[in-house]
Amino acid sequence: MTDQSKTSPSGAGGATPTAPKARGRRRFRIVVGVVVALALLWTAGWFGLSHYLGGKIDALEARAAAEGATLSCGGRSIGGFPFRIDVTCMPVAAACPAEDVSIDLAGFEALGLVYNPGHALFAAKGPMTLKGPGGASLDANWTSLQSSLRLGLSGLKRYSLVADGLDARIAAPALMDGAVPLSAEHAELHLMPEDGGLLDIALSVTRLTAAPPGRPSLPAIDADIAAAVPEAMARARNGEDAAAAWIASGQPIRIDRLLTTIGGASADISGALTPGADGLLNGRLTVRLDQIEKLPDVVDGLKPGSGDKARQMIGLVSALLKPVTVDGRTWREATVTIASGRASLGFIPLGTLPRIGPAPLEPVAPPPPASAEPAPTGPVASAEPTGPAAAIAPGGETAGRSLGEMSSPEPAIEAPAMMALKRCAVSS
Repeated sequence: MTDQSKTSPSGAGGATPTAPKARGRRRFRIVVGVVVALALLWTAGWFGLSHYLGGKIDALEARAAAEGATLSCGGRSIGGFPFRIDVTCMPVAAACPAEDVSIDLAGFEALGLVYNPGHALFAAKGPMTLKGPGGASLDANWTSLQSSLRLGLSGLKRYSLVADGLDARIAAPALMDGAVPLSAEHAELHLMPEDGGLLDIALSVTRLTAAPPGRPSLPAIDADIAAAVPEAMARARNGEDAAAAWIASGQPIRIDRLLTTIGGASADISGALTPGADGLLNGRLTVRLDQIEKLPDVVDGLKPGSGDKARQMIGLVSALLKPVTVDGRTWREATVTIASGRASLGFIPLGTLPRIGPAPLEPVAPPPPASAEPAPTGPVASAEPTGPAAAIAPGGETAGRSLGEMSSPEPAIEAPAMMALKRCAVSS
């Protein structure tokens, strides 16, 4: 007798072996379809963004021509598919004839990550030539120059610039008889907002050298600076505006570290400075010195014959310093107090610091009445604001705006160029 459970194709569980295979094939087809659809969407989005950026660059070049300036992105290419957007210009040239300013750069690359639109990377290829009014110029080259920009919903999160092998020449006929060659092995700049309306600044330079015309070359300098400044100062366009903005903010400049080493002698300064409404500084600084006995040789090298006088001064200063040990290093320390611009070391006056910002307006006495007629009654128009607050209040583009508002989510390649074009258009 035949065992039906073994021979019958429709016996118990007969359909089971083929059903899972069919379901597996269907799932595989669905997964493949979803992947293909996503790939097509990603590809379309990447090429759409590439086309958008190309249009933005074209619009910037056209806008520059309309504003009386020139801007060109030579040998333009946009690549990086599928996960990056690379915009390359070889070379880059821009000029604003109204301000007699121009820049020529061998190459520039901007790189953005499609999956992280708030982060952009930049790289510049030298040489670079920058020309300004009055024959001023800067010629520079480097082995590497890169920067990074991070933006968040609230604006700037961090900006970094790193350079290696810097070599430059600065010329300013109105100030110097000849060009000044500069060089540095390494340099870094980092900016990062912090709570309270302050902007953290970190700057370091390794083996910075300079050779002023007609003078001995400066010894190599190493500098490491960490400070926090009011954001209003970062938005100012020139030194006077920055000073006025600092006064109006009422906030201090905090110096966490200002370490400088030259010729083996080191100086480190920390503390805080706050301006009064009159532009006079107030604060307290901690000054630490190390290997100061080497300074006379440095001074004598810069100005022959001045070493002996420097030794005498250092001998007097050393008597006022106390030894302290910080991170295993022994320093000579003193505290400098600044009150209304007057600096003193204990009871010894050191001098007066210059006033910052515009000089305060002196009160003007009202003129005597021309007749005995009674003064008019009724509302009197309020005077226009004067002083530091008025210097930054009238409606400039950055007046009253936070650093976050200035850092718009527009492509980072566009915003700086637009600001420069607006400035050029105003000057023309």
